[in-house]
Amino acid sequence: MEKYYEKYEQRYRAVYAAGADQWGYTPDDATLNAVLRNWVSAHDLQGKTVLELCCGEGGAGVILSKLGCGYHGIDLAPSALETAKRLLSPFSAASVERLDLAMETIQGEYDAALDVMGFHMLLADQDRATYLRNVYQALSPGAPMLFFNEAYSANGYEGTVDSYEQWLEITGEDFVGAVKKYAKKGSEKVEVMIPRMPGRYMRESGYRAELEAAGFVVDEFRIENDWRASIFVHKG
Repeated sequence: MEKYYEKYEQRYRAVYAAGADQWGYTPDDATLNAVLRNWVSAHDLQGKTVLELCCGEGGAGVILSKLGCGYHGIDLAPSALETAKRLLSPFSAASVERLDLAMETIQGEYDAALDVMGFHMLLADQDRATYLRNVYQALSPGAPMLFFNEAYSANGYEGTVDSYEQWLEITGEDFVGAVKKYAKKGSEKVEVMIPRMPGRYMRESGYRAELEAAGFVVDEFRIENDWRASIFVHKG
């Protein structure tokens, strides 16, 4: 039976069917470049291997590779991974694999980890806890991790969520249909109708509680705007 988060593959298919090259962050994104450059420098990650969860099309992987990092990306969407393989092909120290982070175990040990707008797609408490345990065990002692631009709300729901169906009841949404977005085709923007997907918007206290329960130490919780926050942590 397909899990609710596997539906992200439908988004990538819609983007490519519309003639666009990429849906997620591209390697030339100025904000992501600046954030990752500072993060790599702050933790002396050049020459070390970074694990990216929910890597999508590998835009962050290209940036990290150009900064001198080894890179391994994990995602569940086959279409996105094909794009990632193409973009990362010039870098011998970069690789990707298909893995369900809420069901399967990450193999190997990594010096740092990154999640760009991925963690919030997990709605159920058990899926989120499994994800965090999974990445925690894959990191070397004291390794840093950055959650970039995750879904945030000062009034986010902080009760328990046992299933996708329960989240629909809580939000009062059915997430049927599609919404108009824009994706990149070279230097141009292409209009795309993409399937609606839920995200779990959390308060700062909620994020801190689940991260600390998994063994992470929260170094900084940076509120980017009313709907996004970046969280800098390390393995405790």
